[in-house]
Amino acid sequence: EINMKQKVIRKTLTGDWETFKFEDKSRFFFVKNFTDEDIYVSLKEGCTEEESIKIKSGVGEEVAINYGGADIPLYKTDSVYIKGNGEVEVQALD
Repeated sequence: EINMKQKVIRKTLTGDWETFKFEDKSRFFFVKNFTDEDIYVSLKEGCTEEESIKIKSGVGEEVAINYGGADIPLYKTDSVYIKGNGEVEVQALD
């Protein structure tokens, strides 16, 4: 039997940057924006909205550090930083 655990964090944002911290590091995350506004997503702490990925209201999108296929620790993180207002869900994919 394979012991699988979903890696999902769901939070209600209040306008400031919020950290979604996972137990393990990943290269890929699926971010679902359940809010009524755009949200801003970064895989690096301290980014501005202009440096971040913008996800429209009602959209889910995969975000990644590196799509090049290199599975090395340098290209992994355990934290996703999101700014917005309302409910957001993040799932670590690897």
